[in-house]
Amino acid sequence: MSLQKRFSDFTVIVSLADFCFDSLNDPVARP
Repeated sequence: MSLQKRFSDFTVIVSLADFCFDSLNDPVARP
């Protein structure tokens, strides 16, 4: 029923995690 919302939430979490890991791995790229 709310599978689409759950999937979108999962996508947002994955995007945030990927962004955080990118910042940790490449601190020079942070503003």
